[in-house]
Amino acid sequence: RNEGMDTQHLQEFTQVEWYVSYWNFEDNIKFYKKFIRALLLELVGTTTIEYQGHTLDFGKETWNRINYVEEMRKIFGFDFLAIEDPNELKDKIGNIINQNKKEKFIIKDRLNIGDLIVMVIPIDESAPKGRIILPQQNVLREILDAHATAICVQPSELSSILNKLTPKYIITDSQVFNSIKDIVPENIILTSFSILMANYKGELEILVNGAKKISELENGDKVLISEGCTHHRQCNDIGTVRLPNWIKKYTDKNIEFEFTQGGEFPQDLSKFALIIHCGCCMLNEAEMKSRLKKANEQNIPIVNYGMAIAYMNGILERSMEIFHS
Repeated sequence: RNEGMDTQHLQEFTQVEWYVSYWNFEDNIKFYKKFIRALLLELVGTTTIEYQGHTLDFGKETWNRINYVEEMRKIFGFDFLAIEDPNELKDKIGNIINQNKKEKFIIKDRLNIGDLIVMVIPIDESAPKGRIILPQQNVLREILDAHATAICVQPSELSSILNKLTPKYIITDSQVFNSIKDIVPENIILTSFSILMANYKGELEILVNGAKKISELENGDKVLISEGCTHHRQCNDIGTVRLPNWIKKYTDKNIEFEFTQGGEFPQDLSKFALIIHCGCCMLNEAEMKSRLKKANEQNIPIVNYGMAIAYMNGILERSMEIFHS
């Protein structure tokens, strides 16, 4: 299926379907088991894989079968098939979710009514047309939910804003840290969307340690730069162009780079001295934690774009003051 493809975004997935006359569901199960085993052996050489922190063995003869209805009854705690009114069913499921949900915020819990926040959003050749990216949308929504005020500017407009107003926080796209760090007075907290997202997903301490590895890189070291999104890369792309150039300039070393995108992420990370990952706004929390776990198990430092850029600009500690204020 090739849906939603344009000049800036690739399709999110490729789907294979098959149809066979006269097969019942048992025939499909037998074929599917053979299909998955053959696919894994061809792609990764084994039928046992790690996925989101779990070991999955597709080579065993018997696969677990569950009764879907019974399992759903256990999860919900009631007989959902006995409820005829769809609105009643939605309410009951919603109540269960709310009871088990621990609410987390990106920035809302650090805001008071009336706070002023400046968001620095560069609109350059790598910015998507007609919209802002997901972390910027999420932060803006939480600012509005907190009944605070957001002012969105491009880097070139920041100085004039600061001549007139004193915001509580300045939140920027990490790639312009270098151009604005000296404009922002020390009494104003400066951070980035990427760093806020790292804290939101519980990755801050791991990524801080990964940032420090940048100073230890040597000639010939391999660095993996991994992008969770499947967007079409631009000519001055941050992952494939800007970050490698900044790292080479900062380290003054001959570093080798490899790149992955979307769901692609190596099982064997042993050849890499460092992994630099995007802010993972397009990956769910479980997938990102799985990638962090793989890196940790193989003793490979990992950092995200924003923290790597802040570190190379000498402002990593400053960019995390928001979590201590």
